[in-house]
Amino acid sequence: MTIQKRAAADSAEQETVLLVEDDGNDVLLTTLALQRIHPTLPLRIVNDGEAAVCYLKGEGVYRDRKKFPVPTLVLLDINMPRKSGFEVVGWIRQQAGLKDLPVVVFSSSSKPADVHEAYRNGANSYLVKAGRFDAWVELLTGTVIDWMKHHRMPQSLVVQSEQAGRRANPKL
Repeated sequence: MTIQKRAAADSAEQETVLLVEDDGNDVLLTTLALQRIHPTLPLRIVNDGEAAVCYLKGEGVYRDRKKFPVPTLVLLDINMPRKSGFEVVGWIRQQAGLKDLPVVVFSSSSKPADVHEAYRNGANSYLVKAGRFDAWVELLTGTVIDWMKHHRMPQSLVVQSEQAGRRANPKL
């Protein structure tokens, strides 16, 4: 089996959402909503922009790609400590191996300037967080599940995930 075919098979098993969110209440609501709409979907959570970059690079505590796979989708808040969501999505778009990674900005801000800045930096979508749990579920169903069902992980991410896994686990 070629590396690409093996990586594609591995990535299908590792379909993962990375939630980048510093507000504990929003983490809880998002986690509960995703469990309701897709109970088996792996969710990884980091609470600031610098941790998101470390996760995506596979550095430090995120080195083990079996435990922390390259995500198939990033849900990204904008207002966070250490590095904003705008900075994170901009950084992602500058990385050759991650530039095609789907990034959905998920923010409480509906300011046109924030929406514009998110898209200018390369976000694929911009969602305003809902006030009620049932609306939160509906919003995530319409977005996250759509991405997971109808969009495929770019080959560059599949290969990167496989290569990172080999560096972390040389026995593969």
